[in-house]
Amino acid sequence: MTKTLPFSDRFMQVMEEHKADFYANPFIQAMIAGEVNPEALLYYVQQDYRYLGHYLPLYEQVCQTLTGQTIDAEVADDDREYAAHKILLDLAETDDKSIQEGKYPNSTVTDQYVNHMTKSVEKDPFIGLVALAACPYDYAYLADLLIRDGLIKPDNPFMPWVGYYRGIDKGLTRPMLALVNQTAEQVSPEVQEEALAAFIQSTKYENQFFLQGMEATK
Repeated sequence: MTKTLPFSDRFMQVMEEHKADFYANPFIQAMIAGEVNPEALLYYVQQDYRYLGHYLPLYEQVCQTLTGQTIDAEVADDDREYAAHKILLDLAETDDKSIQEGKYPNSTVTDQYVNHMTKSVEKDPFIGLVALAACPYDYAYLADLLIRDGLIKPDNPFMPWVGYYRGIDKGLTRPMLALVNQTAEQVSPEVQEEALAAFIQSTKYENQFFLQGMEATK
């Protein structure tokens, strides 16, 4: 009998199909070149801070529904990505006061992405989980790609940031993928396909999320 592959293996195919789009993104291109744009970095961190403020409660809600348990404090802290934000803020030579004070609006992309995740969670907990999984998975996979393809060198100023996310088998990504694969076995093929479509849409938003900072600070 042929063993069924884990559902999360399909995420790899999605990222390989979208790799060229990520590599063509001006934010990623600047990162590869080691070019620091302080305004774009600050814009990105501000919007990511806002995004994560919605992401964590949605992930908590999905976990409660699917497992009856809350996420532990270590996972919650990891999900806020303080360390990753500090790397970019240090490169931009600024602090986080502007982020915490909140004197900036949400971008259209941020609101659209949050709305997509919220609707996915409301539609079905598994679909919601997979929509949410794109964030940690895509970052981890993209980090691996950049290093694997030799595009981020050890002396690149963004290497610590890329290294922070590297590896789909660690951090938040590992338990999330385990829950995805466990739950996938309990839902219909139709729900699985809807979930994969939600993952693809989230992946497109991830690419737009990188792009928006460059466009807003031209």
